[in-house]
Parts: sequence; structure tokens; C-alpha cells
Amino acid sequence: MDLKKLLEQMRALTAEIESALAEEDGATDEAGKSAARAKYEAKSKEFETLELKVSKAKAHAKRMSVVTEVETLAAPSGNVIPLLGKTPAQAIDHDKEEAKRVDVFTDFICGKAISDVAMDSFAPTSKGWDKGKTGFAIPKSLARVLLPETRILGKALPLTSVQASPANLFQAELQKQLNMFPGEAASLFPRTFKIPTKSGSVIFPELSQGAPGAEGGADEFAEYGSVACAWTAEGAEKEGTEPVFTQRSMATYELAAKTELSRTLLNRSIIDMEALLGQLFRAAMLHKIDLAIIKGNGVGKPEGILQKVGVAAPARTTGATVKYADLVNLEYAIAPQFRAGANWIVADGAAKALELLVDGNQRPLFATQNDSLSTGPKLGKIKGYTAIPTQRTTLGAAGDLIFGEIGQYACPVEQEIVMLRSEHEKMSKGVIVFVIFAQIGGKVMQNRAFSKLPA
Repeated sequence: MDLKKLLEQMRALTAEIESALAEEDGATDEAGKSAARAKYEAKSKEFETLELKVSKAKAHAKRMSVVTEVETLAAPSGNVIPLLGKTPAQAIDHDKEEAKRVDVFTDFICGKAISDVAMDSFAPTSKGWDKGKTGFAIPKSLARVLLPETRILGKALPLTSVQASPANLFQAELQKQLNMFPGEAASLFPRTFKIPTKSGSVIFPELSQGAPGAEGGADEFAEYGSVACAWTAEGAEKEGTEPVFTQRSMATYELAAKTELSRTLLNRSIIDMEALLGQLFRAAMLHKIDLAIIKGNGVGKPEGILQKVGVAAPARTTGATVKYADLVNLEYAIAPQFRAGANWIVADGAAKALELLVDGNQRPLFATQNDSLSTGPKLGKIKGYTAIPTQRTTLGAAGDLIFGEIGQYACPVEQEIVMLRSEHEKMSKGVIVFVIFAQIGGKVMQNRAFSKLPA
């Protein structure tokens, strides 16, 4: 077995396992996390196979050690070189001696009987040790594991219970894993309708539509772009009609962030700072975009659902909370054709208040059923519609309940979220500048696709 090759394989697999863990932490969707997790499990199984090979190699080495020991005992005494008449020199196998000491020490701490000679061989030899006391010196290989020795000019520094200052020479172990809990994932932007653009704005034709009116009225066909029809007698003159078109203009806005790190920090940090920055920046920007989709004022940022004029806003049943009646009012405030693809955007506190609602027999009106989807946080069902809980709104405030088809919210996107790295701006100071930015806009496309609960 080529142990050097085995060692190289183990080091490579260790690096790949750490990389898979970092990819899983940095993934923003469930598909990415699943792929990284599968990679981690596969590489871990490969590493376990190598561990088995190592165990076999250790067992083989131990067997060979026993064979060598028996061969030595079986060799005839007085084995001398005839010409010189002297016993040949034998190299001392320090590893073998240390292994024996470890075996004896293991027997000792396990309560097994050991010989007096073995006990004497483990007597402490330190100058400050009282010979009249009973003690057992731990084998050096184990001592280095239990308490790594700090050495100056080849001599171990003494540690005593009298002086506490030598403890300053030791530091706690620093783990490479960063302690970081996940933030709330973006749940709205991934579901919006994306419109690619390169000029910073986009204009596209739009059919002019509105709520239908009474039969025979001027707005009877408003829902169909004013394309009208009528019952006519055979051979009679047919009424002329044509659709009404408008133009929709949408702009993008820059969302950006900047930070500076020294080259020394990037080179010496035990974690991949650039990868971490990318992960944190992206999460923060997606959080800001989701906030704008809900309540952005449209000035230098997307226009949110709460700010859109014309979106239905049925009055709240009871102040500072939500009731079942609010759900019904919001559900029927949007056009029926949009309900099939509609979702709830519900404040986390509002979702809790709804789950606490009970009937006269103290039975819950409904309970959410969590399902893990490919994007966004854990989702549930409210009145049969997918619910998206969020901490970006609060119970009792405007928009703690929003109902509608999120695909009817359009986001012109000039580019993906991009991070730039520059060493030129502050090269003389050894500082590296990181800038991340995106060009994104947003507006409600169809007012009748959304309803919102006011404060």
C-alpha cells in the first residue's frame, strides 16, 4: 500500500469536503444546497473508504511488529561476527518503544495489572518530582495530544499550579468554521416576472384593461382591451371595434454596497473572506429588493405593492390584528382569473395570529402545513393558497397581509448582482476594495391581481 499516495488522496478529499460545506452555506436556493450536500456526502464516503485502508495498514504494521519481536526472541544468543568477535550494532526503533509505552499505559488506566518493572519504567524523572511520591509519567506521544508542549531553545516550559502566568503561552483552538446563522431568505424577487434590459429602462406595449362593467355599459368590455361584440341579425351591419393599447415604461435603479479589506487579512484569514463577502452581500441585497417589492416608494427604488395606486385595500376587520374575515375580503378583492396562481405574503406575527384562531369548540380554523420548496423559506397553506411568511412586515401594520399573483409584479433587471474586486484604488495602502451592485426596478403590472390589508 502506497501510504504517501493515500495521504495525498486524504488531503485532497478533505479540501473537497470543506469546499462542499462552504457551497452549501453559500447556496441561496434549495437546489444549490441539495447539490452541495450530495457532493459532501459522496466525498465523505470516499474518505471513509480511505480511513478503512489506513486501519488495515495500521493493523498490518502492528502484526509485522509482533513478527519482528518474535524473530528477535527466537534468534540464537551469542550471534557475533567471527572476524571481529563483537555483537553487531542494532538501531533503536524509538517509534516501537513509544508504542509499547502507550500499550502499557493504556493497560494501566484501564485497571489491568502490570508488572513492577513496568511501573518503575513510568516513574517521573523530573528534577522537581518528590521520589517518595507515587506517580505515573504519561507517554510523550499522549502528552503532546493532551497538552501541546511549548518549547524555547528545545526545552519544555514548566507549568505549575503555583504560577498562572505560563497559561498565557497557550491559546484556545481556533476553528475554521465560521459561527453564522442564516438570515431570512429572499422569497418574493425569485417569483417575480423578470424583464432583461441593457439600457437602464424598458418600454413595451400593453393592452389597456380594467374591471368589467355592467352589460351594455361603456366599460362592459374593459377587461378585454375594449374589444366589443354584440348580437346582430343575420345580414345586418356589424359594429366596428378595435383594441386599445398603451405603453408601459419601467426604469432600473442601482443598489450597491462597498467594503475595504487589507491584503494581509485576505491572505492570513483562516476562512475564505472573498466567498463570505459575496454570500453576505448577495443576501443583504436580496433582502433590500424584497422590502422594496412590498413597500418601496418608487423614488430611486422599485415601487412596492403597498404604494401602488389602484390595488384593492378592503378595510381591516379588527385593529392591530387579523381575522378570518380579512382573508375572505382580500381573497375576493382580486379578479377571479388571478386566484389560481395567487399567494399570501403574510407577516410572521400575522401568520401566528391566524393559526391561533379557533371556532366555538376551540378547534383551530386552519393550521399551516409546511412544505420545503425549491426557493424561499418554509411555506405553508392558508385557505388553500401558498403562504409566504416574512419578517419584513409586522402584525397590525399596513401590508401584514397581501394577496395576489406575484408573477404580475415585473422587475426589469439590467444585470445580475455583480461583485467587483479592485487593488488599484488603494494599492499603496495594501487595501483591496470590493464593490457589489445591481440595476433592478419593479412595478405592479396588473392592479386587479393584488389586494392589501391597510393598517
